Amino acid sequence: MPPGSIPTRHSEDWVYTRTLTRLLDLTPSEEAIFRVALSDNIPDSREGLEAIVTGIVKELGTRHWPSAEPLFDEFCLECDAMHGQFDFLLYEMDLSVEMLHKTRLEDRRLALLYHADNFCLRLYSYREKIYQLVNQALRLGIDLLDRNLRGRVREAGHGISAPVIQLLDSLDGNSRIHRLIRERNAIVHRIALRQGASLSTRQQAEDHLRAVGPPVEVDRVTRIDTHHQHLQADFGEICSWLNQFRAKLAEELHHNRRNQRR
Repeated sequence: MPPGSIPTRHSEDWVYTRTLTRLLDLTPSEEAIFRVALSDNIPDSREGLEAIVTGIVKELGTRHWPSAEPLFDEFCLECDAMHGQFDFLLYEMDLSVEMLHKTRLEDRRLALLYHADNFCLRLYSYREKIYQLVNQALRLGIDLLDRNLRGRVREAGHGISAPVIQLLDSLDGNSRIHRLIRERNAIVHRIALRQGASLSTRQQAEDHLRAVGPPVEVDRVTRIDTHHQHLQADFGEICSWLNQFRAKLAEELHHNRRNQRR
């Protein structure tokens, strides 16, 4: 990524939270404050700007978010936040590999491994929390700690909202996501599966113990850079797909909850 360039943002807003809760609704006084702050009549003096900022901070500091379903709200917030974290992770991975650790082979490799593993772990976490969110949204009443929560959500949810379960099917059936969750399971429970020999744990050890010379190091760096470009594109496509998934799931859950209130 060229210095100063703007990272791609696949995520858009707090979709679950805005669509399914009232947490981010503005009070009339807040709306008035933001209308002034966003108008063309912003004071050009420092004192005037500080007065507006002080008013906003004071108003936001007095907000209270009452909720009849606090657990549901929290899962909306959690899942939305993870979309932003995925974007930040991709930005950090690119920055670390291409700039911060550009001059040393081992640091470059570790930076890529660290962020790639982080993405796999967070992707697994996102899938688990989506099932928790659906459990709360459809009011299925399944215990949060149930070891078979995903299976029970799918079974109980079919009779309430088949479209929601179909969306869960698409999440579980996405080949890229399925592969990375498999990699996560290996990272956590077994021998880590690394795509590319240059990233394998055995290769790390051999390179360290044998103190590879310049020709071999150039080869390693080239392979790591190629793999980095592949991961940036692969993870970026997953983030884009997840953003579309979120929009569809939020819409279906909103439709179901609105029908329940009738």
